[in-house]
Amino acid sequence: MFDVEKGGALCHPCSRKAGKKTPMTQGAAKFLARIVSTEFGKAARLKPSPALLEEINVVVTAFRDSRIQSKIRSERFFS
Repeated sequence: MFDVEKGGALCHPCSRKAGKKTPMTQGAAKFLARIVSTEFGKAARLKPSPALLEEINVVVTAFRDSRIQSKIRSERFFS
């Protein structure tokens, strides 16, 4: 699970106490950790599967929307 309001992965016991959360697999958590700890040029060469990319998109979008407290209206235009 991912804590949408605080931004971070949650263990199972902590996820029960968290407010707004979204599902996140261990694979997605590992991929995100790898991206943030990798040099930009090398991170750009990582190739996640389409399913992993979609999962990460859901997690990041939920976190972003929580931080700005709204949805981006132009998002559909760029999809």
